[in-house]
Amino acid sequence: MSQSTLPVRSTDPETSYAAAVKAALGASRVRPIVLDIVREKGPLTHDELIAAYHDRVVTSLGQVPRSSDSGIRTRLKELAHQGLVTVADIDGFSNYGNAAKRWVVVDPDDPSFVYDPDAIAAYIDDEDIVGFGHFLDGDASDAAGTDED
Repeated sequence: MSQSTLPVRSTDPETSYAAAVKAALGASRVRPIVLDIVREKGPLTHDELIAAYHDRVVTSLGQVPRSSDSGIRTRLKELAHQGLVTVADIDGFSNYGNAAKRWVVVDPDDPSFVYDPDAIAAYIDDEDIVGFGHFLDGDASDAAGTDED
């Protein structure tokens, strides 16, 4: 892992680099466990996922790395960006009784999760399409508007 990919500044002390390396390595161990928990127990809210993760840490006899609540939420968000998990149709409730998103693993064999450009195009009417050819031609002068508008 190069230092340019670590979330540290060039002016940070060496301890920051060491912490960033440790966090990056830990994240790569936590992420598949988060995915496994959502696959086994989903749909789950953040609170339910965090509780399930901490239960797994306790019952694993040292095989599952500890992680902070925010670290678990961050790993879930990374999985969502990778297209491996998504928000479920029905909300759950947080530990405080508030509405909360529930997360599920994306099933690659489920056609409802497959990218279909025709399905997306069905939601767009012709009048919703805005031209931007003048930007491609390098003439962006009318993009900012003029006094004549």
